[in-house]
This record gives sequence, C-alpha cells and structure tokens, in this order.
Amino acid sequence: MKAGAVEFLTKPFHDQDLLDAIHAAIERDRKRRREAMRLAELRERFATLTERERQIMTLVVIGRPTSRSQRSSP
Repeated sequence: MKAGAVEFLTKPFHDQDLLDAIHAAIERDRKRRREAMRLAELRERFATLTERERQIMTLVVIGRPTSRSQRSSP
C-alpha cells in the first residue's frame, strides 16, 4: 500500500474495525522499532571487534567450527 498505509477500510466501516486496524498498525510499528534497535545494537557491537575477531565471526557464521577457525590464524 502507498504512503505507509497498513490497512484499507471500505466505507461504511464499524468503529471497532478502525480501532482494530489502528491497534494492529501500532503493534507492527513496535515490532519494527524493536527489530531496528536490536540491529543497531548488533552493528555497534560488531564495530568494536578487532579485525581478527571479525574474521573469526565470519567463519563461524558460515558454519566453520570455532576451533578450526582459530587454527586458521596467520
């Protein structure tokens, strides 16, 4: 839907339908904001890692065992 619309109500509509749509939109926005905050926190934490820690993190994410990843150090 355009311009951030999350629900389309056809006229005539009941007051409860409008209230339900508003409640659903608020809940979706809360979830989106929580996820955005969590992602920002993860990015901040990742930024504090050393170059080697980032390399290890990449290897772990792609599924290499940690002990094998550590042995691959230069």
